[in-house]
Amino acid sequence: LGADASAVPHPTQLEESGDLSRIHVAYALDSANFDGLMGSMLSLSHHLEEPHKCTIHVILPDTDMESAKDFVRCFQEELGQAQGPEILLHKLKPTDFHVGSNQIQDRLSGKEVLFAKVALDNYVDAPRVIWLDTDTIVQSDLADLYRLPMRHTLAASLEIVPATLKPLTFADWSKGFGEKYTKLREAANTSAVLPEVKASWPIFNSGVYLLDLERWRAENLGQRFAHLASALAVSFGVDDQLLLNVLLASPDGGNFDRLDHLWNVGTLGVPVSARPSSIEEKMKDPRAQHGNFRALREVEQTTPTTPTCFVSSTPLDFGSSALTSNNLNGLGPRTGEEAMRFAGISTSEGALVDLLITASSSYEAKEIQETRLVGNLVQINMQGYREESASANFNFSLVASGTNDPVQLPLFVITFFDVDQQRNNGKHRETIEASGFERYIVRQGHQLNITERGDVTSFSASEKEPSGECDNPSDPNNLTVVTCNNRTTDQS
Repeated sequence: LGADASAVPHPTQLEESGDLSRIHVAYALDSANFDGLMGSMLSLSHHLEEPHKCTIHVILPDTDMESAKDFVRCFQEELGQAQGPEILLHKLKPTDFHVGSNQIQDRLSGKEVLFAKVALDNYVDAPRVIWLDTDTIVQSDLADLYRLPMRHTLAASLEIVPATLKPLTFADWSKGFGEKYTKLREAANTSAVLPEVKASWPIFNSGVYLLDLERWRAENLGQRFAHLASALAVSFGVDDQLLLNVLLASPDGGNFDRLDHLWNVGTLGVPVSARPSSIEEKMKDPRAQHGNFRALREVEQTTPTTPTCFVSSTPLDFGSSALTSNNLNGLGPRTGEEAMRFAGISTSEGALVDLLITASSSYEAKEIQETRLVGNLVQINMQGYREESASANFNFSLVASGTNDPVQLPLFVITFFDVDQQRNNGKHRETIEASGFERYIVRQGHQLNITERGDVTSFSASEKEPSGECDNPSDPNNLTVVTCNNRTTDQS
């Protein structure tokens, strides 16, 4: 890794320098996409003639690593092969650029994990790697794709209009691309970074591609991608597919190897009756049996069923819920039901579910108006005493919306933040005691004392120095490392 470019063999020699006997496939995701990953990995493995000669790399945030280990155990159990693929889990590394808005695909805005696809040389120690989006259903042996002759760094299928099989262009992918890109390129501070690109040039789909890692490193494409991301962020946002295509752009798509469309058919996720006739004709080609078909999970006969050993967590979305009751122990700040009720926090079998929090009679608040919903965080204010400890019991119940009727979800996660102490020599140290859960997860390098007593687990602050309020998180989906009171704290 990291060899001097002058020492790298000429491109025509690179293919001979690497051992392609073991194939490498990479995914990147967070736990919300485990369902799709399970289907993709099972379909991939079932079609490998030599599964023991395959390594699957899964890149994900550190916070999802424990869940990923359970996922791998379930995958291996479901696969049932004595010699299945090797699975390697990789902790997601920070990008060299800011991942902000995505003006083309807004739902992908801010998702740093998506850009692991352009940093695979930091995770995979091999001459090549196949990248797959997690919605990919594999229907042939990917060894055939892995060992295809390559003339360029990347091999991918063109992005096409399904109804006509017409290739899409930069203009189709990003409205007003030509004019905006030309103006940007003419700017003095970006002309050296941005290559020539015309709006009429074709683009490839980045959901399935084969990457020559030796060429990628030799041509320093990872750093060049980071420069592009910074240069285009304001005008176009940060879209992985657009940036990759700009990086490898040419009038005829000549800077990447074109794969047959059969390696990346994107319309099998809909019923056969709704597919364009052009795709159905394409499917009649005998080579279709060698295709890697990207599909939605609802596709009939090609999507594996989610294994019984793996059930993904049901999201509890405080940000989308409504705080319809806020009167713990009858203390206010509202009147009525003596509880906090978060209406519509989740669903079960299509019906809305509420989260109901009730408190024991010992609960007191110092500032009851501070017991409230703050963005995506629930804040419960408690009274502290100068000499004595203060404690209260809280019961978290999932109930049918508008009722107190219990609802059982297969799996859900609740996270507690900001377990710390006050600035009084540790006399007031916060402790959470929990029971009735399946397991708990704490991040590496945590500052907690953890004690287990029977079915009760205690989590208390163990910080050497109090941090005050300046490092308190404000958004659970945007946790960062902050420095305040002369110390650095990781909010996660």
